[in-house]
Amino acid sequence: MCETETPAPPRGRRRPAARLGTGRRRWPWMAALLASAALAGVPARADEVWLRNGDRLTGKIEGMSDGKLVLAAPWGEKVTIRWEEVATLSTEAALPVVLADGTVLNGRVAKEGVGLVRIAPADVLDAPRIRLGRVTAINPPPAKPVRYSGSVRLGATITSGNTRQTNASGSAEFTARAKRLRLNLAGASNYAKDRAEDELIARNTSASTKLDFFLNDAFLFTQASFLNDRFRDLDLRATFGGGVGYQWVESADLELFTEAGISYVSDDRRDGEDTRSVSGRLAWEVKWKIVPEQVAFFHRAELFVGLEELDDWFVNTNTGLRFTVWQGFFASTEVEFRYDNEPSAGFEREDVSYILGLGYSFTM
Repeated sequence: MCETETPAPPRGRRRPAARLGTGRRRWPWMAALLASAALAGVPARADEVWLRNGDRLTGKIEGMSDGKLVLAAPWGEKVTIRWEEVATLSTEAALPVVLADGTVLNGRVAKEGVGLVRIAPADVLDAPRIRLGRVTAINPPPAKPVRYSGSVRLGATITSGNTRQTNASGSAEFTARAKRLRLNLAGASNYAKDRAEDELIARNTSASTKLDFFLNDAFLFTQASFLNDRFRDLDLRATFGGGVGYQWVESADLELFTEAGISYVSDDRRDGEDTRSVSGRLAWEVKWKIVPEQVAFFHRAELFVGLEELDDWFVNTNTGLRFTVWQGFFASTEVEFRYDNEPSAGFEREDVSYILGLGYSFTM
């Protein structure tokens, strides 16, 4: 019997390769698929937020600033939580945490008791506990070089019947805040007419400007103000001055500063004698969000005392509440109080205005 040889494949052709998944080649691929399936079933670790009402939320903490914590939920939605509602929290990754005194800590945040956390850098095993009240920001966005804020408020009243009056008022305020500078511009006007007697019963207009230069929490300032009020015999009261101030608190929910300085006061009167004097000036301002996003309290005051005659002094205050109506629009109630210890002859020392209004405020 003759043996036949298997012919060699023609030059340029290759033998067919073994099929994938046959024989001994199958087990590495099966092992890889099983490992992938097992890993897919393991849940990814997440940040956790415990609320004061007992709820626990998971996701990825994107940051906290202006009193609001933003949490990216596992289904993709971003949840905004008011900071005062947070009991404690923990993060899987290290994040920068800013404290009220300006200290920045970088590390993982570990939960502790209610109102407490630990911020542990990678090389620290026993980090101290920190109260949440000291935390002002977590992973904050880059600071804007200048922040702008302001408001506009209008009010009007028309009455008929036994009392026939028309009242109108308006005010506006604008503030630009940089790291070292703060500029404030403000103006207001009030008008009232008794239609039965066809005579004005109130008419005044005021404007002011102030520039602060911050050294740290302390600052230097220069100011100017102007007031026209025919019912106080003031054709124009102008003040120009400067001094030093201190910013006690400047946070998302509370602002407080005080000032002391010297001002030049010029009174041009309609009927009385014009006067010029140098006065000491004290001023203070408080802005407090009693209920964040809903109710805010404000109070500002200026006291001028003559350095040559201590009896020559006057004070202006403005106090009120704002109630948020919708997305920046607000309703307000406020009291303007003005007291002049040495008014022109025949004029009262005290003036009080009660104002209701609607307005709009913005921050950018």
